[in-house]
Amino acid sequence: MFLHLIDRKTAKLYGLKFYFTGNPCSKGHICARRSQCGGCFDCGKHHSAESHAKNKEKRNAQSREYHSKNRDKILSRMARYGNLTREVRNEKASLWRKENPKKRVAYEAKRRSLKIGSFGSFTVEDVDRIMSLQKNKCANCQCCVLGGYHVDHVNPLSKGGSNGPENIQILCPNCNQRKHAKDPIQWAKENGKLL
Repeated sequence: MFLHLIDRKTAKLYGLKFYFTGNPCSKGHICARRSQCGGCFDCGKHHSAESHAKNKEKRNAQSREYHSKNRDKILSRMARYGNLTREVRNEKASLWRKENPKKRVAYEAKRRSLKIGSFGSFTVEDVDRIMSLQKNKCANCQCCVLGGYHVDHVNPLSKGGSNGPENIQILCPNCNQRKHAKDPIQWAKENGKLL
């Protein structure tokens, strides 16, 4: 279930990849649509699966032909990357995570949103823009968050919120841990911002 109803024109204006109107497509699917072409997300998945099954032999033949023509190239690539031990790969990944904390947050949020079927994604630039709009303060308690912050989904992903920049805010770690996956109206009432 998606909480944000948005039309295609507005989605394109904000640079969103998906939009949701709440109306069914011609085949009756009520789901997100692609901003670029207006196509239904579920129809695209079904078409892709059918095409995949129908052209399996052709793709396998193309793959065998490519591998036979590019054997040396493939072997050199495997020698370069395939011999890395799990410890070395984990060490490199750990180092990347430490050097790119903002990108890590965006990638992890996108992975979680895709896993539960949500749509949208935000970038490091979106986080920096929202941080600037919030004047480096927590959206809830107004404390300075330059020492550390969490990127929070206003409407939680688990309750149908999108992962787009329109649904994120910056909170201090304490506020984000207290908010957890609460509905924004319930959270505002608990903090005395709504009666």
